[in-house]
Amino acid sequence: MQINAGELVRAAARQRTALAGVLPSVNGSALASFSLLQPPPGADPSTAALFGAAPYQTLTLVAQLSVIDLRTWNAIAAANDAERATRLSVDDARRLLLLNLAQALMSVVTAERLAELSRAGLADSIERLTLAERANRAGASTELDLGRLRQDAEQARAAVVTADETLRQSRESLGLALGLEEPVAVSPSFQLDGLATQLLAKGSGCSALDGLDKRADQLAASARVEVAHRGVLDAKAQFIPSVGVRSTASAFVLPG
Repeated sequence: MQINAGELVRAAARQRTALAGVLPSVNGSALASFSLLQPPPGADPSTAALFGAAPYQTLTLVAQLSVIDLRTWNAIAAANDAERATRLSVDDARRLLLLNLAQALMSVVTAERLAELSRAGLADSIERLTLAERANRAGASTELDLGRLRQDAEQARAAVVTADETLRQSRESLGLALGLEEPVAVSPSFQLDGLATQLLAKGSGCSALDGLDKRADQLAASARVEVAHRGVLDAKAQFIPSVGVRSTASAFVLPG
């Protein structure tokens, strides 16, 4: 998202650069000429300068304004489309960032619930095994029943280990999604069911889209297509002449 924000600044700069093509420009130049030759005898300074035998200075001022220049206006439109595409890319990066955070949050909540269920299942398996051992000592059950319950208890312990590892990985992913280096857990009072309702509530900043074509990445892709079309138009505009206004003022300074 920070990279896209930097690209947005660059796109805005390119837009201002393209706008400079239609703004009036004024350029000035100065030229000083000196000759090692002597002026003709009896010649005035103007005649001597005309033959290059006297020093003189030239001041030139050129003002130019483009009136009809299809390439320049097309470049401005392409820069606007590129800036809009970059702005939409920033929105899409924000959307993906929030999506990643929401997925990490749901993974942690799911992993915590599975860990609780696995521990409850292990407790039930141990309790059934204890009762079976008592019944076996009393002669009310067989070794086959006792072995099956022991196997169930071992499977429940393995499920607890797997659930704890999954929970640890989910918390680490949530921490990375938040930009932290340590695992992050979810508060026990957190309610996942009401999250979507709260996000879609009025004033929360989130709203449902009318369709997939209104999503930020879809709009950014459409804007980049427009930029490509502008490039084709720029190639065609090279064959179209441009019209501009140019004014030049020059002053010759001769020695007195």
